[in-house]
Amino acid sequence: MHPSPPGLSQGGLTPGRCPGVTDRPTPRRLGFDNKPARTSRGATAVRPPRGVAPGSAARGGPRGFTLIEVLLALTLGAIVVLAAHRVFTGVADGAVRLRDARLALDREANARRWLSAAFASMDVGSSGGGFAGHQDQVQFGAWLLNSSGWYSLRHVTLVCRDRRLLAEAPPDEPIVLADSVSDFALDYLLDVRSDAASDSTAGAPGERARFVREWISPVSAPVAIRLRIIRGSAERAVGRGDTLLILVGPRG
Repeated sequence: MHPSPPGLSQGGLTPGRCPGVTDRPTPRRLGFDNKPARTSRGATAVRPPRGVAPGSAARGGPRGFTLIEVLLALTLGAIVVLAAHRVFTGVADGAVRLRDARLALDREANARRWLSAAFASMDVGSSGGGFAGHQDQVQFGAWLLNSSGWYSLRHVTLVCRDRRLLAEAPPDEPIVLADSVSDFALDYLLDVRSDAASDSTAGAPGERARFVREWISPVSAPVAIRLRIIRGSAERAVGRGDTLLILVGPRG
């Protein structure tokens, strides 16, 4: 009696086996956590990763932005734009203030040059008329440059009007020497006390100089003129004060 070949029995084929086919282990399907997932029936199932809804991993599409992420991005962008706007605004305002300060400084320097030139070229006692100096204004004749580039004799009036220190020399337009003036006063140097040189108790030259509040003369002018200018707003009684001492040219 011959033995039966593998896979065959006496009654025929062994159930579940094929002739010439060896047994192989059934492959296991792994989930995303590298562990096989089994269903209730014993079959292997695929588990989606944590935090992913079922069916979304199977589609494989790109993940979009959430509403919180979009709002956060918009907020950060608005903060950056606002900061840049403030920086550029501060730079522009600083440039404007610097320009205004430079113009004010140039005006003040030009005003002092004009006053020095006008008082140095004063003509008193001749065709220019006399000298009339009061506490709030002064009038005199001086040789000034005209629009043609020549010196001509002008009648100059230095006065404060509408909180501005003006130099009027017709027929030209008034020259604004200072603005925001809250107080303006003039003093006139009478002499420098020539006897101070022989006085042993005298201090520095000019220490005993005498000033008067008015000087009115048809033939002479003071040695120098002292201008006291206080600048500030109309509401504030205290402001920034400037004192100028300008020498006078020919005294007549």
